[in-house]
Amino acid sequence: MGLKRILKESFARLGASVRSALQRLFSSSLPSSDDLTPSGPQLLRGPWEEGWTLDLHSYRTALGWQLTELGQLTRKYKYRGRIEIADRLADRIIGLMEQHPTLKTIDGIVTVPSSVQRLYDPVSLLGQVLARRLGVPLLTGILQKTRRTERQKDMHTRTQKRANIAGAFAVTGDVRGKSLLVLDDLYDSGETLKEVTRVLQRAGARSVKVLTLTRTRYAHPR
Repeated sequence: MGLKRILKESFARLGASVRSALQRLFSSSLPSSDDLTPSGPQLLRGPWEEGWTLDLHSYRTALGWQLTELGQLTRKYKYRGRIEIADRLADRIIGLMEQHPTLKTIDGIVTVPSSVQRLYDPVSLLGQVLARRLGVPLLTGILQKTRRTERQKDMHTRTQKRANIAGAFAVTGDVRGKSLLVLDDLYDSGETLKEVTRVLQRAGARSVKVLTLTRTRYAHPR
């Protein structure tokens, strides 16, 4: 009887130890609370006068990375030909502008040229919808690519991203004295928008504001 009791107590202690170890392991693998849910509009800091994104593109859960609602809409719009989503995205942008009216004090909208050829340019199309809703011109073609670039999301460091985009844009029209809103779909490292902002400022733009649909949680090394 004494041996049975000893074995029973030993197995009980072992079971408790295993459960405790598994709990610690599971807890350490969970994301922090600020990673669990999308956080809504966020300020984007850079050489521009004002910058915003509507939301994160994805967020981390115990089951892995999940797209936010904006991330899902953007993916359908960009990759699945759902061009009618442009109106819903424009609604979100205008809602943000209602909260931050200085975003609407612009003379025109400039869209960032795509690095990939598609049947339609989703950012340009969204720019058309937004410009019409705001009653400002879409400055089509005023920002041009001067050379081919790789997709920024395929670069692995900030240095690579900066080199990939450096000198890749030129202004082909008159932007002197204008207040411009630069529109893009995704903010990653920010290097593309920084380069576009510098080019527009050198061309004489009075102010540059930037806005993207979503952003990543950029964590690449320099």
